[in-house]
Amino acid sequence: MNPQDLQHFKALLLEQREKILQKAAEAAEEIREPHTDDLQDEVD
Repeated sequence: MNPQDLQHFKALLLEQREKILQKAAEAAEEIREPHTDDLQDEVD
């Protein structure tokens, strides 16, 4: 592998990582929201 291939590969990996982190953050938001409602019901 030459250095240019490595740079390209690194860029692709970083891009994928960003997308995955974004999806994970969105999923975490969705998971967190309904659970707070459930906890609220139990307190009442």
